Amino acid sequence: MDLRENATTMSLDGRSGGAPIPGLDDHRLRTGRQDWAACESVQRGMASVRYVPGPLAPDEDGVHRFVMMVARKYLGR
Repeated sequence: MDLRENATTMSLDGRSGGAPIPGLDDHRLRTGRQDWAACESVQRGMASVRYVPGPLAPDEDGVHRFVMMVARKYLGR
């Protein structure tokens, strides 16, 4: 469920009569900052001259199938 801007409750529109969630804004800011930091770290690593793309992990077989499907479409197969 996506939390709406200025939501005070866990509901589809953020305005239900439900109980307020204390610290919701603090939690969203903290986790948002953590997500940004992780993404920025990955981007810095990929920008390194030493970065070499590697194979997908075994549990990424769905990603591999999707990439191959797109590649085949580009090749007209």
